[in-house]
Amino acid sequence: MRILLITICIFWATLASALEVVDQKGRTIQFENPVERVVSIPIPAPSMFMSIDGSADKLVGVHQLTKTAMKGRFLGRLFPEVLQLPSDFVGGGFNFMPNVEGVLALKPDLVFQWGNYGDEIFDPLTNAGLNVAAIKIRNEQDTREWIRIMSTVLGKEDKALKMVNWREQTMQIIKTNSAKVQKKKSVLYFRLFKNNLQVAGKGTYNDFYINLVGGENPAAGNKGFYNVTPEQVVAWNPDIVLMNGFEPKLSPKNYIEHPVFSVTDAAVNKTVYSMPLGGYRWDPPNQESPLTWMWLGMLTYPEFHKYPLRDEIKRSYKMLYETEASDQDLNEILKMKINASSKGYATSFR
Repeated sequence: MRILLITICIFWATLASALEVVDQKGRTIQFENPVERVVSIPIPAPSMFMSIDGSADKLVGVHQLTKTAMKGRFLGRLFPEVLQLPSDFVGGGFNFMPNVEGVLALKPDLVFQWGNYGDEIFDPLTNAGLNVAAIKIRNEQDTREWIRIMSTVLGKEDKALKMVNWREQTMQIIKTNSAKVQKKKSVLYFRLFKNNLQVAGKGTYNDFYINLVGGENPAAGNKGFYNVTPEQVVAWNPDIVLMNGFEPKLSPKNYIEHPVFSVTDAAVNKTVYSMPLGGYRWDPPNQESPLTWMWLGMLTYPEFHKYPLRDEIKRSYKMLYETEASDQDLNEILKMKINASSKGYATSFR
């Protein structure tokens, strides 16, 4: 009888100590053992995961676009092993449909997958018996939920608190300075540009930070990312254009020298900028997003948004990655060469 009681106590103690996390679909995921093997299909997630954990040891598979953001860049030098991880369990480009057999072969304890791009990319993974945590990409609160989920899984709540505090403090400063703006400038973000024109509409993270710094998004008439015609862009005539960091060799010149767009105000005034790339591309939400807010604010309303961005990058990288960023690193992150001919760039970020 005593042995039975001891066994029951051990059983309930094990259940009580089991790790639980609630994902962004409101699903509770329970782990009987520590999470040691993680596959990430959402492309910004691995860099966030590594910054919280301080290593890449638990990653066993990432999307190809994660690796293209790292190759030859700051995070790729910091965690070169990620460049060798499998990516063939999901298609190229902005394709997030998983090859379930490929994911199963990696024997993950946890899979991160988008929770707001349709059940067809999510349910096959759960139907295969995998632990899948849904993350969503819409606003800042969603991004803080990523931090909560990942820090819970990793047992790194102290690091998460530092990250969230930094985000909140920076946001309050940005909001205070944005409140001084009287005449809003229109800021257009191109998610795709080379083969077809795709912009960020209402409800995207790009729309969020355009509004955060005091700007307005001319593409906010429709929700999400959507394709547009050159004629629509000309009709919008944006004051500032942001070129994505996803398409190789895309630069402000692609817009400024475009046969159609060269007549727009942004092209004439050369207020076209390539999004920086640090621990990850600054376009979507990630662990470095407060730097994106400061960067965009300085470009849009330099009279109100005045920040020592280079010092902020160095301080935040020490907190996020426990490493020192050199001046050469900063030049690369801020794309000083690519943006050299854009208005005010050299003087704002030198």
